[in-house]
Amino acid sequence: MIEPLEPLALVRTVLAFALPIAGLAWTAWAAGRTLLAALGLEVEDELERVALASILGLAVLAHALLALGLLAMLRPWPVVALVALVHGVAIRKGVPLAFTRPGFRRAAVGVVVALPFLVPALYPDTGFDSRMYHLPYVHAFARTGRLSFLPDLRFPIFPQASEVLSTALVLSGSEPSASGTGLLAVALAAALLVAWGRRAFPSWPAAGLVAAAIFLGSPLIGYLATVLYVDPLLGLFSTAALLAAERFRAGRDRRWLVLAAALAASAADVKYLGLYTVAVTGLALATRRPRHLALYALVALAVLAPWYGRIVAATGNPVFPFLPSVFGENAWTPVPELPATLAARLVNAVRMPFDLAFARERWNRMPPLSPVFALAVPLVVLASFRSRRIAGWAAVIGVFVGIYQWLPKSAAYTAMGLPLASLTVAGSIATLGDARLAGRSRGALVAAALCLAPGWLYGLYTAARNGSLTVTAAARERYLDSKLPLHAAVRWLNDRHGADYTVWAVNAEHMTDFARGRFLGDSNGRAELRERVERIRTFAEQREYLLGLGADHLLVPAGAEAAGPGGAAPTPPLYRDRHAAIYELRG
Repeated sequence: MIEPLEPLALVRTVLAFALPIAGLAWTAWAAGRTLLAALGLEVEDELERVALASILGLAVLAHALLALGLLAMLRPWPVVALVALVHGVAIRKGVPLAFTRPGFRRAAVGVVVALPFLVPALYPDTGFDSRMYHLPYVHAFARTGRLSFLPDLRFPIFPQASEVLSTALVLSGSEPSASGTGLLAVALAAALLVAWGRRAFPSWPAAGLVAAAIFLGSPLIGYLATVLYVDPLLGLFSTAALLAAERFRAGRDRRWLVLAAALAASAADVKYLGLYTVAVTGLALATRRPRHLALYALVALAVLAPWYGRIVAATGNPVFPFLPSVFGENAWTPVPELPATLAARLVNAVRMPFDLAFARERWNRMPPLSPVFALAVPLVVLASFRSRRIAGWAAVIGVFVGIYQWLPKSAAYTAMGLPLASLTVAGSIATLGDARLAGRSRGALVAAALCLAPGWLYGLYTAARNGSLTVTAAARERYLDSKLPLHAAVRWLNDRHGADYTVWAVNAEHMTDFARGRFLGDSNGRAELRERVERIRTFAEQREYLLGLGADHLLVPAGAEAAGPGGAAPTPPLYRDRHAAIYELRG
């Protein structure tokens, strides 16, 4: 239902969302530009300079916020002091903090392109993983001021560079901007593609514009820009690391090598999957001079050490909770998926571009990739025979697709390679088109508009489907009730008990962030607890066991009530709606 908007509340909502993100972007630019100047690394193209400086700055800020968290000082005033320090150093070093004005026409085009991506981000985050553990990380860090091990979550500890940046946004007093890191990462990735493409293919400078359009044209990217998933930042750091590696190979300037190592390691500081970026960037930098690889390894290890040292100190396993066969069993080891044959994995790899665009049920039903990727596969294969650069990029993507077949089937993981895949497709067009594309700027603009259309229209569709913006607390609650069937039940617990309850929830792990009290369940916390509950066959036995864990309520979705672990309860529920029931365990 479309509700009338209150103008002042709408302005407050937009400003509360936009200002912290703008502050993060400006501070990242100041930090990164200061470091680039200290390295003496000049980047001629202004767009590339702005993008690289901002990306490097985000990595630096993530490490600075990590240091505050380890010191239990991740609080508003220390963060304000950090921001002031960054800008003070930048001003003292004479770093220019202004950009060239884009002009009215370019600014208008930018607003038109950006709006369908910006507006959906103003709605409350309903992402499954973001509410299961990404936002609980952020809120726990903001509440305690420290980066704690959180045993009640599915994954108590991870590399969390993205989450600490979101924590800084939340500490500004702006809850809606928590997902702003993804939006900022997507914007910077698009800018980086424009700059990289026009430098890599001077015969067709529009290749960068088309690459950015292909990237933004995936509805999946539009979705990930509006929720707190870490994959956009992972893809941003990975892409920037590969660009820096290419710049080093072209000129053997070791400053580019240092930048490539720092950015590749920063990708791994966002997510374990970024370790692939560390490895593949190191291979891309392989030369006959061992000292180059030694320098790369030294810088990468220095950037990795704070995050992975923290994980080792807490768990003894640098990739906790994975690889128990190597680092020992732990209580949070994920249940392994059913094994697949090598032939089945190869078939899945070949089908992957098509399935992600047209058969989403095979990939957890997230929004699709652009169909451009599936259609461009033959084009990339042909271009690989004519260009070593395209062949190299295609190899990086191909190996990643192969590794992906051993990972959980989440389309979000592909965001790591989508910027490079977009550039590879645009570069293939430039390689095969040769001189025929030169000077055809109007055709390039039409091609870019067509490539952008799926993602742009998806943003409009999302905004229309969501209805009026949620500019009041009551509207926010109604929106969440309509999008998340179990939200009303958790809200009832919050209203009745505040933070003074412990609930065991069945099939409700995506409600974790909404609970004010302690939230346990069949997909949260230690695996042996979940397995023990699943083996219990009567409600009485289940009740005694859950009471022993400290739980005083049981939340069961309506569809799982009769067949759930422990069977149906013999007592009436305290709360029931058409989606869920809540039982009291202490009565």
